[in-house]
Amino acid sequence: MRNSDTLSPMSDPDDLAAWRTEFMSHVLRALSSEQRDALIRFYVQEQTPEQIHRELGMDPNRLRELRRRARKAYREKNLAILYLK
Repeated sequence: MRNSDTLSPMSDPDDLAAWRTEFMSHVLRALSSEQRDALIRFYVQEQTPEQIHRELGMDPNRLRELRRRARKAYREKNLAILYLK
């Protein structure tokens, strides 16, 4: 795991896009594989909840709850990383 200094956008202000990518990767790695998979499918691959439900064999209510918990975990990890020093 990298320390908080390497996750600072100030370490290379000209490369903010690379920092954001690294930051997002760091946050996603901190989630469970199930949460990460559901979020990537929904937000990155733009799959519908119905597609995710079919492909993962997940109850629609379970998927909705998983996304809610994954978003909450993401926000918490996001804040924790920002305030590390």
